Amino acid sequence: VGSENVQICRNVLKNIGYENEETSGDGIIVTGPSTHVLIEGNFIGGIGPTYDVPPPGLDVPGAYIPIVSIGIGTWGVSDCTVRGNFVFDVHGVNIIAQDPPPTLAEVPTQLTVEGNFVRNQLIREAGIMINDYPDAKINRNLVDYSNNIGISVSDCENVEIGDNIVLNCVGSGIDIIDSRRMKVHHNTLIR
Repeated sequence: VGSENVQICRNVLKNIGYENEETSGDGIIVTGPSTHVLIEGNFIGGIGPTYDVPPPGLDVPGAYIPIVSIGIGTWGVSDCTVRGNFVFDVHGVNIIAQDPPPTLAEVPTQLTVEGNFVRNQLIREAGIMINDYPDAKINRNLVDYSNNIGISVSDCENVEIGDNIVLNCVGSGIDIIDSRRMKVHHNTLIR
């Protein structure tokens, strides 16, 4: 929380969270205001509770939705790179970044999510989710199976989504909401 020049690299985080409990369990979380953050080369798997998930699309009133866990999450972080991580079997969002602090002259408010392998996002969230960023690049990621959305971008601007491979999503491959100045190119979406 509130750190500067953070490097979280080449760690193994596996089976975090309790079996059959309403306890989230998260992999890597960085909150702000933090600057110059690098999250690279981590192996993160089996995050969150292990109980069964309702079938995709089960949205009836009173339906039980498991608590959401996070593989890699950043909130309030400027100049952040999430690169070359292997994130799988997460009961929630594999990679999420949102709500950077206001831009400072010496610290750009930018986000790069590149070269990550994201597999088996298990409840109705997204493999990669970016919210409220003024400058983001989501490039060369592989998202293999999401129980909802492969890549989700909401309330962002100046975003490039390129050269990603999104396989076997139950919902949208790439979902863009209330964003502007987008460049979406050379992505492969296969169901």
